[in-house]
Amino acid sequence: MTCPICHGDFQVTGEHEVYRICPCGETVKDHTGNWFRIAHIHQNYIGGAEGAAVEFAKTCGDGTFIDVGANRGQWSLLFRDQFKQIISFEPEPVNFLTLQAVTKPYSWITPFNLAVSDKREQKTLYLFHDSTQLHNLLGGTNGRVEVQCVPLYDYLTGPVDLVKVDAEGYEGQVISGCRDRIRQVKHWILEKHLNQNHEPLLTSLGYDVSPNSNGWFATLKE
Repeated sequence: MTCPICHGDFQVTGEHEVYRICPCGETVKDHTGNWFRIAHIHQNYIGGAEGAAVEFAKTCGDGTFIDVGANRGQWSLLFRDQFKQIISFEPEPVNFLTLQAVTKPYSWITPFNLAVSDKREQKTLYLFHDSTQLHNLLGGTNGRVEVQCVPLYDYLTGPVDLVKVDAEGYEGQVISGCRDRIRQVKHWILEKHLNQNHEPLLTSLGYDVSPNSNGWFATLKE
């Protein structure tokens, strides 16, 4: 099958053949044989609570964006034209193959096959076969894989305009892992899981926090 945009051949992204990406970087073909434009991979985020997060992100500058829980690259692709540097973390191996493939055309997006936590360690990632977005470090019954965790501290060597965190209940550990570099981060988008409340912690660290139906937006006070 050839790309309907440039008519080139699709390339295999890895041994799992989850997605094939066209050399033009504009389209992908999934395992069912369906093709779609990479630009459309994020369409499910436009609307509702995710839509509000997207609108907030658009106001967060144009320097560095860190995407924690990047899944298959939805957020990283959506903001590829806004930010000069994007660092994307996705621990689940098959999701990461897709993330790696769809971001390959963009030299300023760097994907890492890593989980983000409060320290550097090996942990078990629990898998959910019914959804690629529910894999987590807390527990599950569908399978498991060992993954490497890193603290965000290691990547906060300079100012960061935005960190988006969708870590399925591990958001608190992501924040804690920033340690004394947390004020390098100007803005946060945090998803809410397991009725956790991160607003008091972010407020104590010097952020103005705005709750929303899906979590919190936070902006560093001047």
